[in-house]
Amino acid sequence: MQHYLRPDLLASAGIDDFDTWAATFGEVVPAVELSPDGTSFRSVSRFAKFANVPELLRMFHVPQT
Repeated sequence: MQHYLRPDLLASAGIDDFDTWAATFGEVVPAVELSPDGTSFRSVSRFAKFANVPELLRMFHVPQT
């Protein structure tokens, strides 16, 4: 949503694409889950946690000019 609502803030922070945003504000967590056929387990990585939340919230709470 930030990309559509406040691209100026992202550009000023040097965040030009989703990969940069995800590396700055997200964390990939490895996990083990049951395979779809139910006979084995597999290792997966999921985008599951947020990082740098105070900085992200500051970007959301900047007043419109």
